[in-house]
Amino acid sequence: MPDRQLPEREPDMTPQIDTPVIDMQDLEHKPAPGNRVNNAGVRIEPSDEAMFAREDEKAREAVAKFEEELKRLPPD
Repeated sequence: MPDRQLPEREPDMTPQIDTPVIDMQDLEHKPAPGNRVNNAGVRIEPSDEAMFAREDEKAREAVAKFEEELKRLPPD
């Protein structure tokens, strides 16, 4: 099978790809009071108490079921 020949191009028609340079600053590498976040006194509270209550109830049911299965096992 012969090698495929690329078409000849004029020198000024060569495709050029410009890659922009992004100047990024590592905030932890260069800590300064202006770029630090103060989260002192911030409390995160659950947003959906009902969802957590359902999950807690499911967990309690699963533990109760597991305990019942353990009671049915023959003693060693």
